[in-house]
Amino acid sequence: MEAKARRLWSELRRWRRAGYKLVDRAERERRLQLCAVCPHYAARGNLGLGQCQLCGCTRAKLWLASARCPHPEGARWEAST
Repeated sequence: MEAKARRLWSELRRWRRAGYKLVDRAERERRLQLCAVCPHYAARGNLGLGQCQLCGCTRAKLWLASARCPHPEGARWEAST
């Protein structure tokens, strides 16, 4: 749990530095579709919010323009500028 809290704090700091920007609904849906087919994504994880088994984040991360996919074989989606 402590590691997950550190990752969350790091992601929120990155989001703050980027100006608290959010992606639009179409980009969020695109990201969600990419996560949905990833073997590391548990759609019912984290009380039904969905959860990435690599970083522990929920679908809320998909809204953050500064966020990127942490997949070790290459990000499925990148931060939006």
